Parts: sequence; structure tokens; C-alpha cells
Amino acid sequence: ETSRKHAFCAHTILNKYQQLIVPDLSVDERFADNPFVVGGPQVRFYAGAALVSPEGYKLGTLCIMDVQPRPQGLSSDEQDLLQEMAEMVVSA
Repeated sequence: ETSRKHAFCAHTILNKYQQLIVPDLSVDERFADNPFVVGGPQVRFYAGAALVSPEGYKLGTLCIMDVQPRPQGLSSDEQDLLQEMAEMVVSA
């Protein structure tokens, strides 16, 4: 279990948008000193979609992480798929 202080997903939940995509965590001031970025496993890429209840509450996130930065982030189609999967999780 990850503390909220170090959880990338906490930023997704607090974000006003449904998704948060960070192509390179090591150069983003919010995450550059995060233990998961500077130490093992040295996460570099993060994309998360909020899991939103039918009532509009953000319950958690569905996320993708990688140890390689992805300067291009996610394509529009990939963002759509991530959002669809997050919606499927909540509706299941």
C-alpha cells in the first residue's frame, strides 16, 4: 500500500479533469523527488483515469505506469481507451 503523500493517483483524484498524464515524472516538479521516481522502481511515466461513481464521487483510479518516459504521453485513442476501461471498472 502506498501512502497518499507519495501516490501518483492522489493527484489524479484531486485533479479537476478525469485524467492525469505525466510523460516524465522525473522532470515534473510535483513528482521529481517522489521515492518511486528517485528510488526503486524509478517510475517515469504515469497516466491515470479517475474512477467516478454514478453520483459523481471520485473513488480511485485506473492507472498505467512505466519505467521509461513516454514523451508523447498517450495518443487520443489511448486516452479514450483508458477512460472507457475506467468507466467499465465502475459499472462492473
